[in-house]
Amino acid sequence: MKFFIETYGCQMNVSDSFEVRKVLEKLGLEEAKEEKEADVIIINTCSVRNTAEERVLGRLGYLKGLKNKNPNLKIYLTGCMAQNLKQELFKLAPHIDGIFGTYNRSKMVNAILKKDSYVVDISMDKYEFLPPTVDYEYPFKASVTVIHGCNHSCTYCIVPKTRGKEVSRKLNEIIDDIKRLVDEGVVEVLLLGQNINSYGRDIGTSFKELLTEVNKIEGLRRIRFLTSHPVNFKEDLIDRIAELEKVCKYFHLPVQSGSNRILKLMKRGYTYEKYLKTIEYLKSKIPTASISTDIIVGFPSETEEDFKMTLKLVEEVKFDFSYMFIFNPKRGTPAAEMENQIPEEIKVERIQRLIELQHKISRESNLKDVGKEFEVLVEEKGKLKNQLLGRTEHNKIVAFEGEEYLIGKFINVKVESLSGNTLIGTPISLTTQITK
Repeated sequence: MKFFIETYGCQMNVSDSFEVRKVLEKLGLEEAKEEKEADVIIINTCSVRNTAEERVLGRLGYLKGLKNKNPNLKIYLTGCMAQNLKQELFKLAPHIDGIFGTYNRSKMVNAILKKDSYVVDISMDKYEFLPPTVDYEYPFKASVTVIHGCNHSCTYCIVPKTRGKEVSRKLNEIIDDIKRLVDEGVVEVLLLGQNINSYGRDIGTSFKELLTEVNKIEGLRRIRFLTSHPVNFKEDLIDRIAELEKVCKYFHLPVQSGSNRILKLMKRGYTYEKYLKTIEYLKSKIPTASISTDIIVGFPSETEEDFKMTLKLVEEVKFDFSYMFIFNPKRGTPAAEMENQIPEEIKVERIQRLIELQHKISRESNLKDVGKEFEVLVEEKGKLKNQLLGRTEHNKIVAFEGEEYLIGKFINVKVESLSGNTLIGTPISLTTQITK
């Protein structure tokens, strides 16, 4: 039996798909290179924005043609969209065979083995952490889910509904898994959670303690983590990170808006001033910190003055880069029912101004790196002949000339110039020492 997995959405979904793939392979199934070769197609769905759901529905329309040609083909949906829409998906796409929520990956595997049809399991009784696995595209990296769900109630977000309350994995299990991954050749891990800083609160430990223990693992070179909530990104955590040499000094801190009025409507739990204080403390403890963010433009009732506060905050913080989104009313969230929805043309005009400002700031940030040397983890071949692409601990891409055998290794590179958002460098020396 051959399977094909298609993934939409966040890094959590990507990691979930890796884990399901590994389980299926251990059971003797083979991964198909194309969906038309598969006996089973799994779509891991996203429900954060309506556009993500529309893409999945469009894809299901195409897969209907495949099923008409091959009636034995099984199509299963999992992830947040499956959890959110439930049986409604059978009405929208009656040719699918199963719907499994975010808690039910093992049950989906059992259904695949039995070739079940028209099954729905979206129960959220007990979350089951599957063993993490290496990144199939980059076998020297791995994502490790350490906490699932979110206890916050942001009014624009469907995640608490689709992923449930926060559930942390036992610290010793995480450490054992990362040690196993390192033995398999992994040099960089990405610790994952919808609200990563809340790790451990439900089991009597903390994210600070987790980072400390992971930092001790021999052979591991880099530790990254996603995603932080500003409310839970405390000063004592920043203090500890400043002491841990393996933790990359790159921080993703979604601000969403610079307006205190809008932040209150969003139920974010902090103000412009509080967020700025966190950033200032972070930069005082880790001057080289690279910071990115998420910003929503056009939240219901957002005025021009509200938007200008967002521009002001972006100017003040000087994010290295930002993920910028137009507000998309998500059915099932309080924000979708709010009055004074902003016209699309105003949202588009505002985000264009924000993008222009952020591009200017990002370029200034990258220009400051010209002339500096960085250690990069070489990840893949570039588009040009003999070109390689590596990533700094600050999550910036550096392109340079080199041989393919360097992929998966660390190398020191001097940045010589800038091409778009990509740093262009010259290799200096291969890094051979292992950070203990």
